[in-house]
Amino acid sequence: MLSLDVFRTDGPLASARDLYASGQKVIHIKDPRIQEPDGIWAVIGYDLVRRVLADTKQFSNAPVLDAICPVSAQAGQFLAGLPHGRRSVVASNPPEHDRMRDILMKAFPHTRSEVKRIWGPVVARRVNALIDELDNATRLDLTDVAARLTVQVIGEVLDLPDEDQHDWRVNVDSFAELAWSNPDDRAQYADAKNSKELWEYVLRQVRQRTLPGASGKGFIADLLCYRDRNGNALSLEQIALELLNMLGAGWKTNAAAICHTIELALAEPGIWARLAVDEQYLEAVVAEALRMLSPLGGWQRRTTTAVTIADVTIPADSRVLLMLGAANLDPSVFDDPEQFDPERPKARAHLAFGFGPHRCLGEQLALLVITMLVRALARRYPHLQPDPASPQGYKASAVVVERDKLLVTTGTPSGCPVASTNQAGVSGSPVDGNG
Repeated sequence: MLSLDVFRTDGPLASARDLYASGQKVIHIKDPRIQEPDGIWAVIGYDLVRRVLADTKQFSNAPVLDAICPVSAQAGQFLAGLPHGRRSVVASNPPEHDRMRDILMKAFPHTRSEVKRIWGPVVARRVNALIDELDNATRLDLTDVAARLTVQVIGEVLDLPDEDQHDWRVNVDSFAELAWSNPDDRAQYADAKNSKELWEYVLRQVRQRTLPGASGKGFIADLLCYRDRNGNALSLEQIALELLNMLGAGWKTNAAAICHTIELALAEPGIWARLAVDEQYLEAVVAEALRMLSPLGGWQRRTTTAVTIADVTIPADSRVLLMLGAANLDPSVFDDPEQFDPERPKARAHLAFGFGPHRCLGEQLALLVITMLVRALARRYPHLQPDPASPQGYKASAVVVERDKLLVTTGTPSGCPVASTNQAGVSGSPVDGNG
C-alpha cells in the first residue's frame, strides 16, 4: 500500500516518477486521512486514464466535487442544506449530463474562432490594463498576477461586479481546499463558512438577473434564456451550480497553467524571448507546459459495478482517482516525459482538459487567456528571471497543481507597447489573440 502521494508538496514530477517506479497501473491506497474506509483506487497510465474518462457507464462522474478527506462536524453544519453538486454538468451522468451539456454548448462559445471573436477583445483589454499596472514593478509574484487576470476575465464573462472579485476568489479557494486538500479542523470551519457564502453569492447573482430591468449581459443571462416558466429545463439552482463551477475552473486551473508555462519557459535558454514574437511557438510551449505540469493532477470517479483494469479488479461503489498529471508523463506514450520540449509532436495529446464526454468546454477560453498574458509579459519584460528567493513547494491537493508562490524579477521593461487594437479589438497584434 502507498500513502496518498497526491498530498505531496515536492511536485508532480517527483510524484509521477515514484508512481511509475512502483510498476503498478492501479494502486489501492488506504490512508487514514481520506474519507473512504476501504481506500481509493489510483489509476496511473495514460491509456487507462483515457479509458476511464470515456466510460460513463462503469465509472460515475458524481464524486468529482466530493471531499477527499473527512469533514469535521463543525464544518458540516455550514455545509448542511447546500445543494448537491451532482446536478451540475461537471458532476452528472447521462442522460442528465447530455441534456445539460447540450444547453451549455449552445450558450457558451467554445470553438477557437468563436472565443477569439467574442472574448478576444475582453481578454486583450484586461491584459493591457494589468500589464500597465505592473509596469514599474521590479519583482512580481506570478501566482497573484495570473490569478488577478483570470479572475477579472471570468468575472466579465459572467458579468459579475468587479468589486466582488476578491471575495469570491477567496471563497473559491476555500471550496477547493475543503474538497481536495487536507485542512485541519479550524481551517475546515473557515473553508466551509466561505463555501456557504460562495453558494449564497452565486444563487443571489442568478436570482437578481430575473428581476425587471436586470442586466441582459454575460453567461448567466444567456443561460436564463433556456429556463422555461416552471424551471424544468434549467432551474435557477442549476444555473447557480454552473456558475459556481465556472468560477472555480475559470481561474484556479488557468492561473496555475499560466505560472507553469512561464516557469518552464524561463528555465530553458532562448524560449522566453521567442514567445514575444512567435505565435505558433507560443502555442506549442503552452501545450507542452500543460502536458508536463497539468494544472489538474487528479480527477475523481466512482465505479458503478466491479471493474477489472490492468488485471486489478476494483469493487463496485469504489472511489477512483485518475492521475491526470501522471498520465501526461507516461513514458510509454511520451518519450523522455520529464524533458520540457516545445517541439514534442504529441504534446497536444495531453489530458489537462480531460477526455471524452466531460472534456472541458472552457478549453479555448483558457488557452486564449494563457497565451495572451504570457505573450504580453514576454513583450513587456524580456529580461524576466526566476527569483532565487521564490518558494519551491506546491500546495497540498489531490486535484489542483499550483505553486505556493512564483517570484520573478523583471529587469528592464521593454519600451514597446503591449497592444494596439482598434475599437473591435482586432488588430493582429500579439496580444489580442488575432495575430
